Amino acid sequence: MNIKKVLVFIAGIMLVFVALNSVFTYTVNAFTQTRETYQEVVIQENDTLWCIAEKITPPGQDIRNTIYQIRKINKMNSAVLQPGQRILIPQ
Repeated sequence: MNIKKVLVFIAGIMLVFVALNSVFTYTVNAFTQTRETYQEVVIQENDTLWCIAEKITPPGQDIRNTIYQIRKINKMNSAVLQPGQRILIPQ
């Protein structure tokens, strides 16, 4: 075999390895993702996202991240809550 054929063969093997690694990584990620569960909360007078997030944020975590998640889950353009409004919060 000449050197050009050997290099093409090695490049082909590497390409197959990269492709198989990508498929395997995608498959593992698809099976290891967990489904989020949510609790519905009815907003009461004087409730704020900060107060709600403060109750459910694990110690040491940033409350602002929880507020961001709540707003994202509920497709909220504003952080203003209205009494009687129903929102989902992560459990």
